[in-house]
Amino acid sequence: MSRAPEFGRRVDLRRVNLPVLRLWLVPRLAALLQDDDVTLAYAVSLVDGSNTPDIRSIESHLEPLFPPDAPVTAAEFCLELWRMLLAAQESPRGIAPAQIEAKRAELKAARAARAATTRPPPWR
Repeated sequence: MSRAPEFGRRVDLRRVNLPVLRLWLVPRLAALLQDDDVTLAYAVSLVDGSNTPDIRSIESHLEPLFPPDAPVTAAEFCLELWRMLLAAQESPRGIAPAQIEAKRAELKAARAARAATTRPPPWR
């Protein structure tokens, strides 16, 4: 198990917007874990099962779920998760700035794609 300095800081999930966090968490875990809904639900429940999660416990429970060929290890994922949670709890709306920026980029790309496929009116 890793001992990142961030793991020494506590997270209070009451200050985190969990529905918005799940929009990042579920697809991220689905991409990393085996294609199994039960495993995915269990992994998500490890994160939001308590108002003050213990990242070391989460990491130790996730370790056996990560396949050996996963692009990141459970420790690397937990560090990414913990940084996201720390940033979200410090934000006034409980949303990590990285999630806000990712959504902005997604909307901008969708807008650009829509503009590229729409033809200008014939009178131009």
